[in-house]
Amino acid sequence: MADVVALQVISQLRPIFDLVVPVFVVGFFLAALVAIVLSRNRTVRTTYLAGFFVLLLVVNLFAPVTPAPVIKWHKFSEVRDTEQTEYAFRVVDADGMELMYDEDATLNTGSVALSLVRLRMQNEFSSEKNAEVAQWLLDRANTRRTSVEAASPARFLSFPRHGMSNAWTAEKLAGYSEFTSIRLYQIDVTTSEDGTEVVAHDETLLYEYHEDRGTVLDFSVDSDEQNESVVSESIESRSRVAATGGVVA
Repeated sequence: MADVVALQVISQLRPIFDLVVPVFVVGFFLAALVAIVLSRNRTVRTTYLAGFFVLLLVVNLFAPVTPAPVIKWHKFSEVRDTEQTEYAFRVVDADGMELMYDEDATLNTGSVALSLVRLRMQNEFSSEKNAEVAQWLLDRANTRRTSVEAASPARFLSFPRHGMSNAWTAEKLAGYSEFTSIRLYQIDVTTSEDGTEVVAHDETLLYEYHEDRGTVLDFSVDSDEQNESVVSESIESRSRVAATGGVVA
């Protein structure tokens, strides 16, 4: 929930962040340079060190973003509720088989996070804009697929992933035909009190876009009958995702 709130704040203040973040980065290093040049002055040293640690605390406790070069000291797991809601983009091939979206398809192009894309599609964009974004996601997926299948040496220049992800491999992509659709699912998971067992796992199709037919299911459509029909058609493809060890993003 905290991540969703943070993303909402970021989305609303994005025009300001586009200016503030670069100014903050430049200002941070200019302040550090001044502190180094005047390091013999005890007042300067004390002020800089105090400001540095205050800045770290503010970013970690309150700030919705983490502007470079500041980092969040979030290195430990946290207690979660027994009921969790996640979201997952999946690409669909011409045969109707689904594959979890590879985040590198967008992260390697402008560092666009799927979580932010999903939030803006649900809460900000019009149906027409959502269709444009969905087509862009589909184009990026196909570009990413070409890159993975080509096995270019340039892939070793990418920064290593920080954790579990849905990285595509040539072997994983071999069983899929051309990608033609994008789907977004809401995944509700209920675990036991001790967190060792999944009690319930439900998936709801929220949005679907097809490159030829356009928007198949929109966020604004609240039709259980249509949703149930589309989901039933993809039961086999979701089973394929589970069989290949797909991880919810």
